[in-house]
Amino acid sequence: MQPQQNPYDFILDPQAPKKGPGLAPADGKKRLVLIVGFLAGVAVVLIVAVSILFSLGKANNDDLIRVRARQVELGRIIEIGLKNNTDADQRNRLTTLQATLATDQAALSDLLSKRSVEVTKLQLAAYEDSDRDAELETARQNGKLTDTLSAVIAELSSQYYKELKGSLAEATTDTEKSILQTSIDNLELVSQEN
Repeated sequence: MQPQQNPYDFILDPQAPKKGPGLAPADGKKRLVLIVGFLAGVAVVLIVAVSILFSLGKANNDDLIRVRARQVELGRIIEIGLKNNTDADQRNRLTTLQATLATDQAALSDLLSKRSVEVTKLQLAAYEDSDRDAELETARQNGKLTDTLSAVIAELSSQYYKELKGSLAEATTDTEKSILQTSIDNLELVSQEN
């Protein structure tokens, strides 16, 4: 008969092989595989995080640049109207439109900036029309600036509205949709007041 073994031999026996520290295996190859696996996991997490951070919307922002160009041209004509017009009612309407347009421009510019989209002066001047300027100057000289300016502002507002609606249909993020919808609402509100 064999003597019974002490159930606590595993604690008291100094001959038991020691394991490596913590989770790292004692074997060099296993340790290398563990480190490479950990680094690969960290790399995947970083790639996903960077992708999420930089994907604030669609890659093509041409529709938003066109909206910005419409805003710039409408704002430019409003400035001409405020500078040359003596009709108090029309000046008040232009001032209101200018204020709402400035708010909408700031929001859209901020969105494009967050997306790291550089908008050139040439792109912003895409809808500038020298014939329109000449028409307004002729109307000013003939004393018909108020009527002509109203027609030009209505035309530009309509084009801006269509551009906003088209861009809203192509919007991919909630932020983009919100900015465009707010611009549409503002334009509709100002148009109702006129």
